[in-house]
Amino acid sequence: MERWMVGTTGFEPATSWSQTKCSTGLSYVPHLAQCPGCRGEQQTEFWGKPGHPTHPTAARASARPTGARPILASAPPVPDVLAMTRRCLLITAFAALCLAGCASTKYAVLEKFGIPKRELFKKYVVAARDEQKAAGQQFQDALARLKTVYGFSGGKLESAYDALKSDYDRSNARATTVKSRIRDVESVSSALFTEWEQEIQQITTATLAADSRSKLADTRARYESMHAALVRAEQGMDPVLAKLKDNVLYLKHNLNTQAIASLKGEATNIQGEIGRLIDEMNASIRKADEFIKTLQ
Repeated sequence: MERWMVGTTGFEPATSWSQTKCSTGLSYVPHLAQCPGCRGEQQTEFWGKPGHPTHPTAARASARPTGARPILASAPPVPDVLAMTRRCLLITAFAALCLAGCASTKYAVLEKFGIPKRELFKKYVVAARDEQKAAGQQFQDALARLKTVYGFSGGKLESAYDALKSDYDRSNARATTVKSRIRDVESVSSALFTEWEQEIQQITTATLAADSRSKLADTRARYESMHAALVRAEQGMDPVLAKLKDNVLYLKHNLNTQAIASLKGEATNIQGEIGRLIDEMNASIRKADEFIKTLQ
């Protein structure tokens, strides 16, 4: 004998559950999510199995017009609480590091999150190398722009000045970034070598301690060679920037063809300085590439 449930289609015409629409109150079929006691097997006993006339899906299916697409209920996405918590902790940790400004504390916190000093060391060296490449290209662009200005023979002189000023500003920004990357390399290398020395003292086997000490000395020597090249390139940027700034400021105050003519004598000097700077940067980049290979 089939069971019929109060509220399903067949007992009475389906009507809105709202009391304001003259419903008898018997036409409302509660949703599963609104029945806190209906879980697991109790749902099956209360509603009947899917496909049975007493199951809510049967009532909804009968109420849909023929040919209508089925309504697929999808549960709202469940947030990844663990990932959100980890992200919040990382943000909090980095905020604390920015306030504290202590390198040793920063590296200790990063290691707690699985980022060792060796990985940071390699990352910073790669970043310094890449920034030097970008800075070298920018200085070459500035030199090309300056040559264009030197050969200027008419037209909108102010536009030529604006372009040169933009190249100088970009070169200065690149130089600042290169210096920042070099400071990062110096900071993490100091922390890494200090930790290495301290850990060697904890090795009780003499042969292992000697081998580790030898590798430390070799790594430090290769680092010092690379670092010296980085510093030479860094020091070479300031004179070039100063020359570029001189030219930019002079043109700003003298936007006429006579000023351009007087600057042509400076072309050879600044071109030579930029050329030497590019050579030093390329040497530094080669040293960095060689050092990065040893960190693989």
